[in-house]
Amino acid sequence: MKGVFMKIRLKDIAQMAHVSETTASLVLNDAPSRISEAKRQEIKKIAKAHGYVPNFAARGLAMKKTNTIGLILPDITNPYFAALAKKIDDELRKYDYLTIVVNTDDKAESERDLIQLLLNRGADALIVIASNESSENSEAFDKLLTATGIPVLLLDRTIANPAYNQVSADDELGGFLATKHLIENGHRKIACITSMKTANGRERLAGYRRAMQEADLPIAADWEIDAAFKFEEGYTAAAPLVENKAVTAVFAASDLIAYGVIKQAQEAHLQIPEDLSLIGYDNLAFSKIVSISLTSIDQNIDLLGETAADLLVKRLTDKRASKAKQIKIKPVLIKNQSVKQITTSK
Repeated sequence: MKGVFMKIRLKDIAQMAHVSETTASLVLNDAPSRISEAKRQEIKKIAKAHGYVPNFAARGLAMKKTNTIGLILPDITNPYFAALAKKIDDELRKYDYLTIVVNTDDKAESERDLIQLLLNRGADALIVIASNESSENSEAFDKLLTATGIPVLLLDRTIANPAYNQVSADDELGGFLATKHLIENGHRKIACITSMKTANGRERLAGYRRAMQEADLPIAADWEIDAAFKFEEGYTAAAPLVENKAVTAVFAASDLIAYGVIKQAQEAHLQIPEDLSLIGYDNLAFSKIVSISLTSIDQNIDLLGETAADLLVKRLTDKRASKAKQIKIKPVLIKNQSVKQITTSK
């Protein structure tokens, strides 16, 4: 009947090629066999002509392999994590791996449930961006990951265990580069808005402090402000800074926080960078199209994704790749239009 999709079976392919189902299966799964190249090409040609789609679930049961990787994200609405997930998926496709992306809402309980779900679905390995709770309680998290019995790569948020492949950006260096750039542009009164509840945020804060200390600059108690990596938190955190005009510059430890700072400044009729200089973190695509092109720290999402995918695939396919690696990617400063050079602090 027109418009009805008829799924062709392995049995049908075998009959058309005048071979057994076993032979057809070996060829279509690229398994080693003594089948002639001519017959091999004939079987593949028939399968392609009829739109044959392998039953990956059945093949996975037979081969104890599904070519499926579970990617666990803490917040899929965060553009940084979304961009990183896309890059990982693009890379894994090159190796014929399917990526299943799940979102934990940054909750350890959801994380545990989703890891079990991915195991039930036969995932060959996991790439995990841990929840804040898990990254802080690394001993319990370590036990959870060990119990999976499959390769696990930790991305972005890491733990102090060299048994795992781990890929992350050097956040301390990123915080240092951002603050140093503000100092080099004449700023002396610099605030830092960051998430002090996350390892990433604390490392960026450490970089801020190092730059200030190396320049012999004091840090007022109210210049360090705790805020989650969200627009609304950046907006709220910036309120006292904007109201009191206590600083000439702000290092926002995420672009989302920086967008909130911009909004708060606009409502107070302050111009960026004329009245307040600002640096973000992540160099999101949005940072080029907001009201002012945002200077930001680029974590090199492409390299993070490529490195994570390549390292995990090597772990799955190369038995010699037994020793885990901990790789830190160096961030870079992307200069745009949100920092003003001043001669004296206000």
